[in-house]
Amino acid sequence: MFSHLDNLSVLNPSGIMKSSEINDFYFKDKQIRLIVQTGIRKLHDYNAALTIRTTYTPPHLPPPYVDGPGDDGMVHYKYRGTDPYHSDNRALRCAM
Repeated sequence: MFSHLDNLSVLNPSGIMKSSEINDFYFKDKQIRLIVQTGIRKLHDYNAALTIRTTYTPPHLPPPYVDGPGDDGMVHYKYRGTDPYHSDNRALRCAM
């Protein structure tokens, strides 16, 4: 997956890529769409999250959860809801 994204970065030095380009990813001869939804994407046969995509919130509205850069320069993602055992939250921890 990272090789695919690296190749796209070379082809798109502006950093702007179409979802269709990102989704043109194959693993074991099977296409896996990387961008399909907001939130945490976990494939059925895997334990960890494959992709994490934050919901866009217009500047005048409160976000559903506050994801964003931390003081360490890393993006910090918040749990979905309050249940740490929710499947999205477990997938997020496995990916970390």
